[in-house]
Amino acid sequence: MMKNLAPLALKTIKKQHRHSSNGKFLPLSLALLLATPLSAMAGNEHSHDHADEHTHDQVYQTPEQTVYEDAKILAEQSGLLVADVEKSIAFQTKFSELAQKINERFPDKVSGIWVEAVPKTQGHMRFKGKIPEEVRALLTENRLSDKVSIRGNDKLSLGEQLKRVNIMAKSLLSMGYKNAITSFNQKTQMIDSTVQVSALGVKPDKRAIVTRMHKQLQLQKSKTQQEDGQVMDAKALEFSEQEFNLKVVRGEGPMIDFEHSRGGNWLRDDGFRECTSGWAVSGGSGDGIITAAHCTGLNQFEEPGVPLYSMTWRRQHLGPSGDTEYHTTTHIEPAEFYATAGSIREVNAWRWTWSMPGAAVCRYGRSSNIRTCNHTVLNIGVTVNQNGTLVGSMVTASNHSGIGGDSGGGWSWGNTAWGIHSGSIWNGTTSVFTPIFEGMTSVGTFIKTQ
Repeated sequence: MMKNLAPLALKTIKKQHRHSSNGKFLPLSLALLLATPLSAMAGNEHSHDHADEHTHDQVYQTPEQTVYEDAKILAEQSGLLVADVEKSIAFQTKFSELAQKINERFPDKVSGIWVEAVPKTQGHMRFKGKIPEEVRALLTENRLSDKVSIRGNDKLSLGEQLKRVNIMAKSLLSMGYKNAITSFNQKTQMIDSTVQVSALGVKPDKRAIVTRMHKQLQLQKSKTQQEDGQVMDAKALEFSEQEFNLKVVRGEGPMIDFEHSRGGNWLRDDGFRECTSGWAVSGGSGDGIITAAHCTGLNQFEEPGVPLYSMTWRRQHLGPSGDTEYHTTTHIEPAEFYATAGSIREVNAWRWTWSMPGAAVCRYGRSSNIRTCNHTVLNIGVTVNQNGTLVGSMVTASNHSGIGGDSGGGWSWGNTAWGIHSGSIWNGTTSVFTPIFEGMTSVGTFIKTQ
C-alpha cells in the first residue's frame, strides 16, 4: 500500500539536485534508487505503529522521477506493467491538454469529457448541438483522431448540466432529504441521485421530485436574470423523468465519512494531530496552506526536525464549491509538497477539473502514511446533501485507503496538484475530494507553482 498525498509546506528543506560531477543528470534508475526512502528499502514498515515516525532526511524528487514513481506505484497496486501505465498516462495528459484547448475555444459547446481507465488509451468528447468542424481538425493535427471518439446533438452543455446537479440537490433538501448524493452521468447525459432514508422511512416519489425540480429551475431562472442579467437556455428548464435516475438506500447518518481525528499528522488542534495539510497557497491574508474545512480548530503546523509553529485560520468554505479551509503560518510556504513521508516534490501545475473523469490519480495522507495511485476518477461536480448541508463541486474516485487524520491531504499525479481529500462514501469503497481549482478559489487563494 502507498500513501494518501499530503502536500505540505516545506520550509526548511533545501533542494537536493541529483547532478553528476560533469553537470548531467544521473540515470533514472540510479536517481530513483537514491530517492527511495530508507524505510522502503528495509521492507514494509508503513503500518500504523510507524505512522508517527517521520524521517528528518527527505529526498527531493525530480519531475522525471515523480512521474515514473507514480506509474510504478499504480502498476504495482493494479497488477499492470509499468510500460503500459506510462503509455496510458502519456495519452491522458495529451488528451487533457487538447480537451482544455477545445473547451476554451467553444466554452458553451462541450457536454462531456472523459478517458477510459488505465491501461487503455481512449478518450471521449460530447458536444451540445453540432460538433464544431475545428474539433476534427485539432484531433487530426494532434494525431488523436483514432484515439478520441466525438459525438454531438446533446441538449445541454456540461456547465449547464452541472448547475442542474446543484439545483436537484436543493430540490431534494427542500423535500426533507438531508442525506443524498447527486451527480451528472456524462455517458448517459442523465442526472443520478442516491437518496438515503431511514429504515422505516417512506420511499421518495420520483414524479414528486421531478415536479419540485421544475419549481427550483424556475426560481433559478429568475435569480439568474436578476443577479447576472443572463437568460437560461430554455432547454435547461425542461426536465423529465427520463433524464433522472433515482436510487434509494436505507440508512442513518451523513453520506461522507470525513477523515479527521486525533490520529492525523502535521496539522494540530491544541497539540492533537487532527488533519493533513494540503497545498501551499497565496491569498489575501498572505501565504499559507489549504486543507479541508471540516477540520476544525487547527492552529499548529508540525514538520520533521522543526519545533511546532502556529497557524492562523483565515477563511473556510463548506458548501457549493467543496470543502476547503485557508490558514497562514509563521514560516515560508514554498511550492512543494510531501508525496510520501520521505520524498518531496515541486508543484509545477494544477489539473483542470473537467479533464479528470476516467484519469488515474494518487493520494497521500499523514495518518495512514501511504501513497496510493490505483484511483480512477469516477465523476466531477458531485453535490452531497451532508446532514442538511449542501457540499458541491466534489470529485469521486474509485478505491479508498484513507483513515482518520488523512482529511485535507492532497491528490496529485507527478508534480501536478489535483485536489484536497475529504473522506469516503458507500461504506468506504469510494473516495471524495475537492478539486484544486474550486477549492483554492472558494477561499480566495491560488496554489503556488514553480
